[in-house]
Amino acid sequence: MNIYYNQEYIDKLKEQIEEAIKTYADAEFKVSLGKVGELELFLVNESFIDKHIEQEFCEGGNNGRWKFVPEGEIWLDISQAHDYKYIGFHEAIEYYLMTKFNLEYEEAHKLASEEEHKYRQE
Repeated sequence: MNIYYNQEYIDKLKEQIEEAIKTYADAEFKVSLGKVGELELFLVNESFIDKHIEQEFCEGGNNGRWKFVPEGEIWLDISQAHDYKYIGFHEAIEYYLMTKFNLEYEEAHKLASEEEHKYRQE
C-alpha cells in the first residue's frame, strides 16, 4: 500500500465514480455527470477539444495536467464509454496526489496508473 493513499477515500471514490457515470450523454462540448466528493465529472467531446483547445488531450484530464480544465473538474472523453469508471478514477487519484501532496504530474500519473491497473483487475 502506498503511503499517499487512504483506502477509505479510494473505496468511496470508486463507488461515487461508478454511480456518476451511469448516465451517458451526447455532448456538443461538455455535460456534467455530477459531483464526486470535491470534484465534478464531465463528459467532453474530445473531437471538439482536439479542434479548438488541445490536440494532445485524450481519454480524460484534470487541472493538474491540463490548465484549460477548470479547477475541481475531471473531464472524460465521451467516446471512451467502456472505460469511464477507470479513467475517472485515474484522473481523480492523479488530481488528489497533485493537489494534496504536491506531486509533479509524472509521479502522480505513475501512481494513479498503478491504482487504475489494480482497479481494472477487480
